[in-house]
Formats: sequence, structure tokens, C-alpha cells
Amino acid sequence: MEEIDKTPGKDINAEKSTYVSMYGIDEAKKQALFLCDKACDILNSNNIKSEILIRIVEKISEGINKCS
Repeated sequence: MEEIDKTPGKDINAEKSTYVSMYGIDEAKKQALFLCDKACDILNSNNIKSEILIRIVEKISEGINKCS
């Protein structure tokens, strides 16, 4: 999977609010992991067997956990 990066500090320079700036890194990670779990629950409860959607959620979770 190709990685897409954004310029460091772009949101700060544009004075954009982000989860990290509003809640701190730990709470932002917690919220992101919660949303990944919720996405998995939605896929499972609707019997959606999409390998690509499952892999996307897994990759996002892995990326969040790498930041620890």
C-alpha cells in the first residue's frame, strides 16, 4: 500500500484545529482506535466481508499503535 504523507506542521501553519491540538496525543490515539473498533463492529454486524475495508482499518490501527 502506498503511503501518503502531508507536510509537517501544515495544519499548525494554517491554524487548523486537530484532535491532537484540541485533546492531546493520548486522547487523539484513544479516539482513533475507538473509531477503528467501531468500524470493525459495523462491518461485522452488517456481515460485510470486504477484505479491503478490513485491511484499511487494520493499517490505520497499526499506524496509530506505531506512534506509541
